[in-house]
Amino acid sequence: MQNGERSNAEQFDNKIDPVLDSIGGFYGAITYASGFTFHEEGKTMGLSSYGDSSMLKEIRSYTSLKEKGAFGFSLEGMRMLYELREQWEKETDKERQFEIRANIAYAGQKIAEDAIIHAASYLKEETKADNICIAGGVALNSVANYKLYKTGLFKNYFIQPAAGDNGTSIGAAYYGWHMVMNQPRQV
Repeated sequence: MQNGERSNAEQFDNKIDPVLDSIGGFYGAITYASGFTFHEEGKTMGLSSYGDSSMLKEIRSYTSLKEKGAFGFSLEGMRMLYELREQWEKETDKERQFEIRANIAYAGQKIAEDAIIHAASYLKEETKADNICIAGGVALNSVANYKLYKTGLFKNYFIQPAAGDNGTSIGAAYYGWHMVMNQPRQV
């Protein structure tokens, strides 16, 4: 996380979280449990609209909202999601199978939204910033972005279009141009 204004950016809360303690890692596991594969998180977001909260309490019990806006997901939760996938794969009734998959996706979507708002609330509290820039694969979750927008925490939102790993090169070029080469930022 960084806090910056104009051409000056400072490292705000630099930490490397294990994959299990990332919203993206959690959402990837939800995507698998919902029946999709790597890089199909958008399908999970869409499927979630067909689900209900019947699995939310169980799945949430393996996650936590930690201090400093952090998120946690346990290894036991990962195992539970794999077991849920095995369970619905054995289901012969296609409608029931779809229902289970949608309910897993619903729970994952809701938990991810709550985690994103938790992190953004921490950033707002610590920085008092009016603007937020979001990057990373989770930033492509338009439903969560809308829910964050509706909180009114920030006046302006920018979601980096190449929000996944492919955007790393954009950030590196930006950093080099402004921080290493000392070139002014045009706002």
